[in-house]
Amino acid sequence: MNKKIPKIEKVKEAIRRVIYSRLRVESLEELCNLVLRELKREDVNYRISPNRIKKVVLQMKEIKIEAKTKRLKNIEKIEKCPICKSNLIEIKTKNLLKKDIVIGYKCEKCGYKSDLKSFTPMEYIFSINFSNKS
Repeated sequence: MNKKIPKIEKVKEAIRRVIYSRLRVESLEELCNLVLRELKREDVNYRISPNRIKKVVLQMKEIKIEAKTKRLKNIEKIEKCPICKSNLIEIKTKNLLKKDIVIGYKCEKCGYKSDLKSFTPMEYIFSINFSNKS
């Protein structure tokens, strides 16, 4: 049995079919299984990893990704988004002494947000992005 890697357009089309038929998928593992099932309808030798699916979804503006996070004890300065690896922007506010303090982080590329207690993605939710449909 020869393993085959599907071209990116085939992967995008399979992701679209899955998301548009279900409207929401509750985990990356579930999305990977559903997309692989779609791809295998065309060629049973297709293989794809969850990491590749996540990278492809990040390129698709019509798909929204939400990340449920888990709490960490100590978060130091964080620079890279745990979802798309882009640079993060600090979310700041002023304290009573009028000094800026960091209260969280935000990714401009994928929209990921975190406070200082929750950071590491534990579960992804994929759905149609009605506000940015292409």
